Amino acid sequence: MNRRIRLRVFALGMIMVFVFLVLIIRTFWIQVISYDFYMEHNIKTWARSEVLLAKRGTIYDRNQKPLALEASAYNLVVFPQEIEQLKQQSRVAEGLHQITGKPLPELNDLISRTKQRQVEVRTEGWLMDYSKLDEFRTLFGKELDYGEWLYFPDYGVGLMKSSKRYYPYNQLAAHVLGYINKEGQAVSGIEGKFNEQLQGVNGRAAFLRDNRGNPIALASRSTTPPIDGKSVSLTIDIEVQRFVDEAMTRVMKQWQPARAMAVVMDPHSMEVLAMSSKPDFNPNRYWDISNIGALTNDTLHFGYEPGSTFKIVTLAAAIEENVFRPDDTFVSGSIKVPGNIIHDVKKDGWGTISYQQGLEKSSNVAFVKLGLEKLGKEKLYNYIDRFGFTYPTGIELSGEAEPLIRFERPSEIATATFGQGSVRVNTLQLAAAYASIANGGRWMQTSILKDDSTPNAQTERQVVSPATAKEVTERLEQVILKGTGKPAIIDGYRVAGKTGTAQKPAKRGYKKEIGLFHLLATHLPITRRLSSRL
Repeated sequence: MNRRIRLRVFALGMIMVFVFLVLIIRTFWIQVISYDFYMEHNIKTWARSEVLLAKRGTIYDRNQKPLALEASAYNLVVFPQEIEQLKQQSRVAEGLHQITGKPLPELNDLISRTKQRQVEVRTEGWLMDYSKLDEFRTLFGKELDYGEWLYFPDYGVGLMKSSKRYYPYNQLAAHVLGYINKEGQAVSGIEGKFNEQLQGVNGRAAFLRDNRGNPIALASRSTTPPIDGKSVSLTIDIEVQRFVDEAMTRVMKQWQPARAMAVVMDPHSMEVLAMSSKPDFNPNRYWDISNIGALTNDTLHFGYEPGSTFKIVTLAAAIEENVFRPDDTFVSGSIKVPGNIIHDVKKDGWGTISYQQGLEKSSNVAFVKLGLEKLGKEKLYNYIDRFGFTYPTGIELSGEAEPLIRFERPSEIATATFGQGSVRVNTLQLAAAYASIANGGRWMQTSILKDDSTPNAQTERQVVSPATAKEVTERLEQVILKGTGKPAIIDGYRVAGKTGTAQKPAKRGYKKEIGLFHLLATHLPITRRLSSRL
């Protein structure tokens, strides 16, 4: 009996020795011979990395007031498995519908995805304002803060901390600024044009975590810090922009046009102080629009026949070439040109009147005689080119419409003298032409960037002489005092400008109704202030 027990003990001992030897050999194999292989595998299992987001640069106005900046935000996620265990499906769906506005059927669908541990609530729950946190606390109670995200344990709802682009002045200068969409993409305006400069370069942190997700304390950590984006300063004055926007809102309400555009410029520097296009949008809620056209900056994108506001070119050219005789007379009403008969806005005219009276009454006949008969095709086109109407302005924004000047037939030359037919321009080009007269006849590159780091290559040029610019200004001042521009009189200010009335183009010819718009330049040599009225 004892012998049998000893054999069993011996056999068991040998088995244990064998197992022990196998473990030793296996351990040696893993830790020594196959160390590199298993260490590489483990590092892949434990390794984690996080993107360290670069802070997007701020966009400032000319007085360093922030127009676009980074602000805290939250991204909403739900945990369907936990919501099911807590039996809070109905409460969570109704609460999130109340906070985000996302339809209940879509929320119920997300919450029912119990095979997924975590589900993002896009797009209504993405990049929500920081202020939304109070609403979550009211509906779902106290949250647990896990650093990078917040968790509401009684309802299976989480908020991941993030940041979003914030535009403190809402719709003011929206078309100039552009916007950042919910996917983080820069769209239009300064945001899109200078995205590379503004966005900076993201960094990255690499580290090790155990199977529970906790950082391994003794493990090395590799960090590449982010490079924040550079800020951009604009020539926009947000207070001038506010004034223009309020005026444009009144225009839209009173006249209900399809679109309206306005530009305010400093003629001495050609810097844009305000640029407004209606309808517009709020870049904080760019999706909340009734018409997709509201996202378009019509000040640049929309090309149109400028009508009588274009007469400033013909007038300046005629004065510069010494063919404008203000006291000479002509028969108003209509004039025949090859292929067309051109009428004044008052078809039977005002009888025989002087050219100065023709300017004040905005007679088309007067300008056809000046441009077609006295200047001629080559000289007229030359001045149109000098004033910058044959190419885009080159402003630091995308989407500018290409101008159109077509001089193929005498009738096109005739209608071009008063801004119709063969002429298509944008609002900024018109504003730049008037500013060129206001600053003594000098055309300079239009700019909306205040930064000295991005100089514009185009140089200034003398379009007409200072004497001509002064005479044009004085004669346009009479248009305001005696002619069609009387509503633009401002007590205490000298205002020079030109009203414009143009027929709306149709497939063949023009529609019977007309489009009306005003462009008023000012010249205040005493106070040296710029004033613009729409």
